[in-house]
Amino acid sequence: MPFEKNDSRINRAGKKPGTPNKINQEIRGRINEFLDNNFETIQNDLMQLEARERVKFYIDLLQYGLPKLKQTELKTENEDVRLNPPTFIFTDLNKK
Repeated sequence: MPFEKNDSRINRAGKKPGTPNKINQEIRGRINEFLDNNFETIQNDLMQLEARERVKFYIDLLQYGLPKLKQTELKTENEDVRLNPPTFIFTDLNKK
């Protein structure tokens, strides 16, 4: 049964700011549980990878453990200044 115009059952306020997404929490919880339960196996497999593959794996894995940073905007009297996240350049990862 669809809503009708001016229906009192419609939540016009929406979701409150800062309310966590339940599905994301559940998925992150499962990923963390999987990593905890398989830590030694993953660590052994990781050590068998080439250096470049290890760094890529580590960076890819970090996105699940750390919150993502948002771009920050700083307003000054003269102009807007944007602070961008740092860029890392890895050179010659095959050297030991």
